[in-house]
Amino acid sequence: MTDDMPLERLEAEITTLAAHLAAGTCRWLLLVAEFDRRRAWESWECRSTAAWLSWKCGIAYRTARDQLRVGQALTGLPQLTAAFGRGEVSYSQVRAITRVATVETEGALVDLAKASTAAQLERVIRATTKALGLDEVNDRHSRRSAVVHVLDDGSYEIRVRLSPEDGELAKVTIEAFTDALPYDAGSAEPRDARRADGFIEMVRAARDADPIANDSTDRATVMLVDERDGTRLSSGVSLHPDTAQRLACDSAVIALYMKDGQPLDIGRKTRSIPTSINRAMRRRDGHRCRFPGCDATRFLQGHHIQHWTSSGPTKVENLVLLCPFHHRLHHEGRYTVSVNVLGRIEFRKPGGALVATEPRRADGPDLLTRNAQLDLGITERTSQPMWWSGDRLDLEMAVDAAVGLRRLIA
Repeated sequence: MTDDMPLERLEAEITTLAAHLAAGTCRWLLLVAEFDRRRAWESWECRSTAAWLSWKCGIAYRTARDQLRVGQALTGLPQLTAAFGRGEVSYSQVRAITRVATVETEGALVDLAKASTAAQLERVIRATTKALGLDEVNDRHSRRSAVVHVLDDGSYEIRVRLSPEDGELAKVTIEAFTDALPYDAGSAEPRDARRADGFIEMVRAARDADPIANDSTDRATVMLVDERDGTRLSSGVSLHPDTAQRLACDSAVIALYMKDGQPLDIGRKTRSIPTSINRAMRRRDGHRCRFPGCDATRFLQGHHIQHWTSSGPTKVENLVLLCPFHHRLHHEGRYTVSVNVLGRIEFRKPGGALVATEPRRADGPDLLTRNAQLDLGITERTSQPMWWSGDRLDLEMAVDAAVGLRRLIA
């Protein structure tokens, strides 16, 4: 109990534990970065490390992405990592430094962090960056460009140069679209290739949202032609049965039956999920992908648990909401989905193992014990900045002190 703890002791406990938390956070971020480098999230059928952290560690997805960014940056900043690992700087300070630091500047930025609060550090970094001068900022903006080249094989190459603020907006948006798209973990597809898919989905979303760029009266119909030797598109491209089944899982399908190259009959359009049933399914599933640990809310698709081609009915009890990523994995045999005797939806690995709906918490030494084992020597003064007098921050003097960093940070 802390009710009768002397105030001085209470303060010491808070500041000491803050340093312990910082040291533990440093180790944790480096582990996360290594987890991502090994692409370990793929074995859990997750879209990314951030998605795995959201599921297994209960961290908000955006927070997890930011923590991964910091962890990845730390692997290339040894001085900052050492100070953080000793609990001498906080996560807030480290997060700010990793946005601008290089190997050449990290030492000076660590010294600056030790002498200032997190808020002061943020102000100094912003001011130091702005100190590049208005002319240089305007020149940087004037060099923005977008160049489109058509290559010899018909592919398009698009090169874009943007200001820092616009570039960050574009990067974050493309990454968000990329993470929401399906991904075959077994193919070891490069991130750049997936990012290209995310970029085109962003373009399509912008087109669909803009009445000028999108003629709503022009709707495409995908016609699957069922012949004796397989299924193909009306354009003549042959499809793998699993691909055809996935494409038609939640769509208005016109089945065209052929004989000797001539159409005989057009099948019923019953595979499509009616609006009322779709609404009921989405309400039941909370407008989220039902795969355990997935919190995707965009591009969701209705899936027939008992496949429509196997006489599965189009009703709420036989439907489940999946994101494109997990929808594709199911149709590729990476897991099965069924309804148990209690009416609950279950997901199982190919061998029959149940995919847990809740993460299993790992046991291990507590933070203070682990830090003691590392002999960090943390005290109540470890994480406290040298700025202790409470004087008002002299921003101009602080920026002048960091003048040697200006060009390097830029």
